[in-house]
Amino acid sequence: NGGQNWVSIGNSAYAVHFVNENLGFVVGISGRIAKTTNGGVNWTAQQFSGSPSLFTVYFSDSLKGWAAGTNLIIATIDGGAYWFTQNSGSGIRSLSFANAQTGYAAGYSGAILATTNAGLTWNFRSSKVTSEYLYGISFINPLTGWIAGNNGTILKTTNGGVNYISQSLGMTNYVEAVHFINESTGWVAGSSGLIAKTTNGGTNWGFQNMGSAYIFSSLYF
Repeated sequence: NGGQNWVSIGNSAYAVHFVNENLGFVVGISGRIAKTTNGGVNWTAQQFSGSPSLFTVYFSDSLKGWAAGTNLIIATIDGGAYWFTQNSGSGIRSLSFANAQTGYAAGYSGAILATTNAGLTWNFRSSKVTSEYLYGISFINPLTGWIAGNNGTILKTTNGGVNYISQSLGMTNYVEAVHFINESTGWVAGSSGLIAKTTNGGTNWGFQNMGSAYIFSSLYF
C-alpha cells in the first residue's frame, strides 16, 4: 500500500531486486539467495555453493540475473534455478546493467568493472579514478551512469566509463546507494539518514532527509 505498512520477510539479507510486483530476489550472508513469485508472501531458497557473502543482485528480465560479493560475480539465465561463477578479480558491492549485454560493477578500493557480453568476461574499466570503496551504481544507458561510495564520493560518466568526473555532494557521508531514472533525476542514500535528490544530473543535490537511520545497499524507484 505504497509504504503505509510494512511486513517482515526475514533477515540476513544484504540486497533485494524486484523484476516486477511479484517476481523478486534477495541475497545475503553465506551465499543466501531467495526468490519470490508472489510479491514476497513466500520465498524459495536458492543457495549458491561456496557460501560467499553476496552484497548485490540485479535482474535484466525474469531469467537473466547477476549477484556479486567477495571476489566473484555469479549469474543465472534460468531465473535462479542454476547459478554459475563469473570471476571479477575484486570484491563487488553493486551491479547495474544498462541492457542485457552491457553491465557495470563497482566495489572495493575504487574497483570499476564493465562487461559488454552479459558477464561472460568482466574487465577493469579505464584507470582507477578513486581509491575509495564504492557501494552504489546506476546506469541509465550503456554510456551514462553514476557510482557512489565512501566520503561523499559520486562519480559520473557519459562515455561508458572511459572517463569519470567527480560530483560534489557537499558532505562526507558514506553513500551506499544511487539510482537515476533519467539523465537529470536521481537519488543517493547512505549514512546518518542521508537521502539527496538531483534534477540536473548530479551537478547539485538537495537533501530530503537527515535523520539517524543508516540506509544500506539498494535504492530503486
